[in-house]
Amino acid sequence: GTTKNETSIRVLAYKSFLQILVTSLACLSKSFISYTTSGLENTLLFFLSTVFIIYYFTVYEKNQGFNNRQILKLALLEGAIIFARMDAGLIFLPLCIFAGKKHSANSMGDYILHCLKRLCVAVFGVLPFIIWEIFSLFYYGSLIPNTALAKLNTGFPKYQYYERGIAYYIASFEWDCLVILLPVIFIVIALLIYLKYGLNVQYIHWPLLGIGILLYMLDIVSIGGDFMKGRHFTVIFWVSIVSISYLIRSMYKEKIINNGVMTIMLMAITYVLLINGKVIDNPIKDYTEKIEWVYTDEREVYFPYTGLVNVFSNGKELIWECPHRGIQWYNGVDWYEERLYDPLLSRLPANSDNDKWVVGHMERDFPDGYQETLETGVNCIENSSLHEYYDYIYEIIGGDLFSMQRLRKIVKLSFGEYDYLINEYLQSK
Repeated sequence: GTTKNETSIRVLAYKSFLQILVTSLACLSKSFISYTTSGLENTLLFFLSTVFIIYYFTVYEKNQGFNNRQILKLALLEGAIIFARMDAGLIFLPLCIFAGKKHSANSMGDYILHCLKRLCVAVFGVLPFIIWEIFSLFYYGSLIPNTALAKLNTGFPKYQYYERGIAYYIASFEWDCLVILLPVIFIVIALLIYLKYGLNVQYIHWPLLGIGILLYMLDIVSIGGDFMKGRHFTVIFWVSIVSISYLIRSMYKEKIINNGVMTIMLMAITYVLLINGKVIDNPIKDYTEKIEWVYTDEREVYFPYTGLVNVFSNGKELIWECPHRGIQWYNGVDWYEERLYDPLLSRLPANSDNDKWVVGHMERDFPDGYQETLETGVNCIENSSLHEYYDYIYEIIGGDLFSMQRLRKIVKLSFGEYDYLINEYLQSK
C-alpha cells in the first residue's frame, strides 16, 4: 500500500498539474487576456460561469441530485449569466434542465407535479431578470436594449449574418486559434464520453455541457459574430478550461488517469508554450485573405491611447488623440452615424446601399431634419410619417412615466402597431 507521504505527494502533484494547466491555457490565448481587461461583460461572465460550474459539481458529487433550494441557487446563477449577456444562458441551459429533472417517480402524476414545482422554483430564481425586463419595458419602452435592436434590426438578409459569422470564426481562428480549438476539443471529448457511457447519470454532465457550448457557438454564427476578434469565444473558452480541469479531477479520482499521463500532458503544454508566437504556416491563409469584412484587435487599437501607463506618461489628453469614432464623438468632434443607443435610428433599417457592412457598426442615414431635432429638442423631421413615429417614440422615452396614454403607446410599439409609419417613410425615399 501507499504511505501517507506518498499520497500527499500525489495529491500535491495533481493539484499543481491542474493549476499549471488552467494558467497555461488561459495565458496562451490572446483573446482571453485582451477581454479580461476590456471593460465589457466578459470578465463578469468568466466569474459567474466559474461559480456555476463549481456549485453544480460540488452539489451533485455530494448528493447525486438537487433539491429545490439548490435548484433555486442554480437558477439565480443562470439568471445572473443571462443578465450579463442573454445568449450566454444557452451554455448552461442543458445542465439546468437536467438538474430540474426527476429521475424516478411513482406515477406520471407525481412526475408532472415534481416538474411543475421545479419549474416554479426556477422561475423564482430568474425573477431578478424578469423584474428587470418589466422595469425596462415600463421605463425605456422596450424589452430589448437599443444597441441590440440596432445590430439585429437591420433589414439585411439572414444569409449575410451567416456569412459574417463564419468569416468571424475564420478571422478569430487565424488570430488566436486556441480560443476556438479548446471549445471544439471539449465538445469532441463530451461526444466520446456520450458514445462510451450513453445516458449514464454519472457522466451525462459532460455531453450536456458540450451541447450548451455548441448551442452558443451556433448562436455566434446566427448573430454574424462581431468585429472584435475572439471576443464572443472567450466565455466558452474559459468554460472549457474549467470543465476540462473538473473532468481531469473526476478521472483522477476514478484512477482513469495517473501521474504519468498528467506528466505527458504537462510536457505537451510546455511544448505549446515554447512554440507560441513562432511563425507557423496558416492552413486557411488563402481563405482569410479573401475575407471582405473588418475584424480588429481592439486592444491594439485602444491601448496606445487609453492604456494607463501611456496615459500617465503622456497625460490624459492622449485619449482624445485616439482615432476611434466613438471617442471622437464623445469628445464632441463630430456626429456619430451609427449611434447604436439612439431610440429612433435603432428602429430603422441600416444603410442597405453598402453590402460590405460590418457587424456591430451598421450605419444608418440621418433622416432629413433629425440632426436639428437632436440639437434643439423640437421635432424637425421632414417626412410626415417618420415625424409622427418620432412623436410616439419621444412620448414613450420622455413623457410622464405613469401616463396611461404613454403606457398604451408602449404596448402598441411592442406589438408593431406603429411599424406602418416606418414602411411609409421607406417607401417615400
